[in-house]
Amino acid sequence: MKGEKWIYPITLVAFLCLRAFAYSYFSGNYTDSDQCVMWQMADDFAHFRFHTPFFYGQLYSSGLEAWLAAPFIWLGIPVYRAVPLVTALMSTLPWIWMSQLARKRSGNLAGSAILCLSLVFPISWLQTTYISRGFMQSVFLTSLATRFIHRSRLWFNIGLLLMGWGLMQNANGLLLLPGVFPIWMAEFSRFAGIKSTPVRQTAVNSIRLIWPATLGLIILVITYATLKSQHPEWMIHATVQTNFSWHVFSESIQRYNWFLQHTYGGRPPLLGCGLIALGVLLVATPKSQNQWLGFLGILLLPLVMLAVEKTTDGTENIFFGYGRFFLAIPFALGWLVSSSGFSFRGLKRFWEVTIKCPFIFFGQFQI
Repeated sequence: MKGEKWIYPITLVAFLCLRAFAYSYFSGNYTDSDQCVMWQMADDFAHFRFHTPFFYGQLYSSGLEAWLAAPFIWLGIPVYRAVPLVTALMSTLPWIWMSQLARKRSGNLAGSAILCLSLVFPISWLQTTYISRGFMQSVFLTSLATRFIHRSRLWFNIGLLLMGWGLMQNANGLLLLPGVFPIWMAEFSRFAGIKSTPVRQTAVNSIRLIWPATLGLIILVITYATLKSQHPEWMIHATVQTNFSWHVFSESIQRYNWFLQHTYGGRPPLLGCGLIALGVLLVATPKSQNQWLGFLGILLLPLVMLAVEKTTDGTENIFFGYGRFFLAIPFALGWLVSSSGFSFRGLKRFWEVTIKCPFIFFGQFQI
């Protein structure tokens, strides 16, 4: 296509301008008490004042946003600008990485489409991803890991550690896993030689591949559990609340609008979910079993979250909204589309079947 090489740079500039506006208008003007605590953490870290993990009332994941904000504070940026800037970058960078992957696999138009995909979700979803309270840490770490696992076996293990650490940060990252599943499985198959070796040798290769990351995660979990058991006085709020309840599920499924209104547009949100799913099928039709599993997982895994009691702990206000549990869904769709073959053939066929052919058919009859 003539001029196609300019499509991606123009779209990227427009995307960054929009994100910068959201940062300056929303993050620079609105906050809540929890974010102020995160600011205090960043200020303490920047001045080398360190405390026990639960000194600030709760863990706030690991305070990763505060740690990353410290260098910006050293550069003279005020803490109430530095911490939101880190969160904004956590929300923005994954979309750039997705667009680069799509551009590499399917061209500039595909990269631009990924950036545009981020615009079809409600503005309240974007605002939720800009709130500096640990909501984005799991999504960011998993996306960062997915970005470089293709480089080598070492990077694959580092990626596993980052993803595991990310899920310990915030369980909302579970909803991102179906989207990155095809990418991780492709790299795992390549490093373990699944397609080219016997089953027994494949099992041995798999163990050799992931044992460093597995050992590292076991040490991390044991260390964390030991600290909690030895210092129960640190625990003010439970860090992991995954109690399942069929009663909660039956009530939540009747109020799905409350839970998904900040994730999918439309009234009801299921309409927005259906339209986006249809669009994904038309322009990035899954071609492998792993891609189909990822696509179905993105649609069905949120239903499991409705059975978790913690997801009912919220309001319709975005600062304590239900959408914070589901904010990974758009990122999952982005990663899935970026790893699939991008084509307008499905959209063209849909046009012919639903619009063109009926018009031609009914045009044969005289009124």
